[in-house]
Amino acid sequence: MEQIKLFSDHIFAPLEQNEMRRVFGPGPDGARCKTCQHLIKKVQGGAYLKCGLRLNTNGAETDHRAGWKACAKFEEADK
Repeated sequence: MEQIKLFSDHIFAPLEQNEMRRVFGPGPDGARCKTCQHLIKKVQGGAYLKCGLRLNTNGAETDHRAGWKACAKFEEADK
């Protein structure tokens, strides 16, 4: 009986979590969204981080993480 191989030996790269990096590419080395001027906090029954450069809904799908690696549109926030 012939054996069927179920899985290939190819190793897939992990999917990029930050939608902005998928669209615009990676930002500066070591930069994180938490220091970007485009990161905003929406308060609506709780506090939610959003990127000001993307279309935002009131849902979790467009929530952003401060610890994500920054995209090419990264701009250092004023201190």
